[in-house]
Amino acid sequence: MSRERFGSYSWAADNNQANLEKHGWSFQSASIALDHGRPVPGNTRTDGRDEHIASLNGETIKVVSERRGGDTQIISAHKNRDLAKEYDAKAAEQGVTKNAEHNADFSGWRRLDKEQHRRASKAVNEVRQTQEAERQALDQRADLSPEHRAQLQGQQADQHKQQAQQDRQPRLEHDAKEREQLARQQGRQVERQEGRAQQSEQQPTSSREAKPEQSQAQPDGQPPRRFDPQARRERLTQEAEERGPPTHDHDHKRGR
Repeated sequence: MSRERFGSYSWAADNNQANLEKHGWSFQSASIALDHGRPVPGNTRTDGRDEHIASLNGETIKVVSERRGGDTQIISAHKNRDLAKEYDAKAAEQGVTKNAEHNADFSGWRRLDKEQHRRASKAVNEVRQTQEAERQALDQRADLSPEHRAQLQGQQADQHKQQAQQDRQPRLEHDAKEREQLARQQGRQVERQEGRAQQSEQQPTSSREAKPEQSQAQPDGQPPRRFDPQARRERLTQEAEERGPPTHDHDHKRGR
């Protein structure tokens, strides 16, 4: 599964896209709100997951995350309208101002969120209408026995699910590239790791990929990270102070 990292948070790319399509919030926007928004009283921890509430630029958001090793992974993010009304009213009474320093960046992400959510909603609705018409056509067939109808309905449901996944993949990739472009425009970056987590877990400990430096840099349960050259150089500089610089071969593998 492809993973993404933005600032101090990470997540599964597929979950990010699903959250955007359902709630209209990307995890990039959520991470900015958590880092730079005003914290709202009411953060809780349930079943090993943390629920954070923050307000930035007039929007109050609830984010669910969990800790894996030294990593904070975002699971979901959505606007809580009731909390927004309550907290914004209190903030107005107390004279709390918006965080102007990060308003521009955050507004840029929210505009992109809304555009991507609009496109996704239109595509999903069109697919649902087509699938509903196909289901109704099948239900109206009088030449089918109950057993045969149930069989065809199951096959139809499987086909619809596969088609939805196929239609969604290009949108996921397109939207991810748009978010990477916006991050670059703001002097940030979205680090992407293409499906390496499961492969790494299946590698024997004696393989060349499972080097001591990697094991120390990646605690149990934390997926391997893929950094861009600048971030990798910063990490290697810190490691060099602790145990000396890595070999050229290891440096090549970590940077590819």
